[in-house]
Amino acid sequence: MTISTNTHSPALELTNPRQRPWYIKGLARTTAYIITFTITAVLKLFDKIKPSSRQLDQSKPLTILLTAGSASENWLKNHILPLSHSENCRQIILINDQPALALPKIQCLCPPRWLKMIFGRTPSRLMTYFFTAIRFKPDICGGFHLIPNAMLALIAARWTGAQSLYFCVGGRTEFLGGASHNEKFPFGRTGRNDPRLERRLLGLINRFDRIVTMGTGAKKTLQHFGIINPIEVIPGGIDPERFSPSRETPIYEIVITCRMVPVKRLDIFAQVVHVLRQSLPNIRAVIVGDGEQRPALEKLIRDLKIVDNLYLAGQQSDIPSFLRKARAFVLTSDSEGLALSLMEAMMCGLPAVVSDVGDLGDLVENGKNGWLVKRRDVHAFAEKIYELLTNEHQWNMFSKNARESTFQLSISEIARRWTHFLQVDPRRTKTADLKQAEILET
Repeated sequence: MTISTNTHSPALELTNPRQRPWYIKGLARTTAYIITFTITAVLKLFDKIKPSSRQLDQSKPLTILLTAGSASENWLKNHILPLSHSENCRQIILINDQPALALPKIQCLCPPRWLKMIFGRTPSRLMTYFFTAIRFKPDICGGFHLIPNAMLALIAARWTGAQSLYFCVGGRTEFLGGASHNEKFPFGRTGRNDPRLERRLLGLINRFDRIVTMGTGAKKTLQHFGIINPIEVIPGGIDPERFSPSRETPIYEIVITCRMVPVKRLDIFAQVVHVLRQSLPNIRAVIVGDGEQRPALEKLIRDLKIVDNLYLAGQQSDIPSFLRKARAFVLTSDSEGLALSLMEAMMCGLPAVVSDVGDLGDLVENGKNGWLVKRRDVHAFAEKIYELLTNEHQWNMFSKNARESTFQLSISEIARRWTHFLQVDPRRTKTADLKQAEILET
């Protein structure tokens, strides 16, 4: 396969989120320090005046309060449904921006319209979460992503005496370098790694009673930094009947399902399609998802002259139908946990060609069900995809193995993991807990 070497031209790259004016970076760093200092001070005050988290009564089912922000219905379902199916769960109260998950044992509460008009979407959701915790006094207060959801869950848990639960769904980028590679303001706008801010975030993480990661990489990193509370790898659960292979003739050669945000590096995906077109002139690719970078991506597609080869499907509710119409799944991200999109695609029998980052290697085995590729390497992505699409024997073997490797991620299997994890008593002596937290916060 002949591949052009001119694939890293700056003109072909989307805007780098770290290339921001100095005053924006300065404001972001100052705000990040104020946030972490304030939360740490509040928690230390609680250590003196509030009781520690109560032990869960294993003879009674639990009420769990969660918030996730602007997550899609499909994303929420994959993460929350297995938890609701665990033997320990009586009810899940989900605080969300909009109604979602009308399912047994799951109650979704949204901020009132007037509150959102006054304070904005995210602040009103966080206020609703805190007051709901005070009203219902759940057994567990949890949040997806450290900033800001899990941070608020930690405060709400300490105030009400509940146990705290942190879903580390973004992997190591949620705390490494002071979360400088995070998408959220202010941490993701600081423009540089900040070891001191990293230690502050790790100090807060160490205060959680329970921590759930999507893959083994994030768990090992947290343990390396001295986090000693229970950490369990519990990714989302996938419905094997909903995400099943299709015998229909594929419409697309490759598919990617993701938000259009900088960390997904969709500029790399577009360049890969551009390179593949040299040997596969009629190649068809599709991006399922939407986001802030769509205008820039549309311009890039026009500049690369691949308008007829790369289709932007936008936000879609029926993800399985797009996966069944493709032959292979691609993920060009700079960082990931164990991506739900990857799990769904492989459950549908799609071989995967993904960046060798984060926890993706927990599921993708080189030469067995897909390929792990050096991140941002357009040549390597194009070569592995071309090999997969043109080698029928390899595709059949990878497709079969991809489906089989995801059976461990079914909703019933993940529910069993939750049942076991919720039976673990995370309590340690208060002295040991505070001593370790103070070391990390220094």
